[in-house]
Amino acid sequence: MLAKSMRQDCLVSQFFGERFSLDDVRSFKPDVMIDGRTDVTYGGTRVELIPVHGGETHDAMFFHLPDQGVMFVGGFHHAVRWRTLVEEAIPGTARCD
Repeated sequence: MLAKSMRQDCLVSQFFGERFSLDDVRSFKPDVMIDGRTDVTYGGTRVELIPVHGGETHDAMFFHLPDQGVMFVGGFHHAVRWRTLVEEAIPGTARCD
């Protein structure tokens, strides 16, 4: 059991870094609730935070970088709803068949 725990600790530190602590993750409390489309700028990059429903969780979020023409959708990959949600999130988005 100890050997397995040591292997897991080693992998975690290699992936997340030596200062990573799972206790920090468990105790984290968000200070801002994103419950509607929100525009923010990080380091000069414009990011649109777009909450969506109907994916794997009830609190999925699209991260749209409009100036780069990129959208990060995470694990949200249900093809039937995908087109509808993207078009709702970004009006005027062309459909691709």
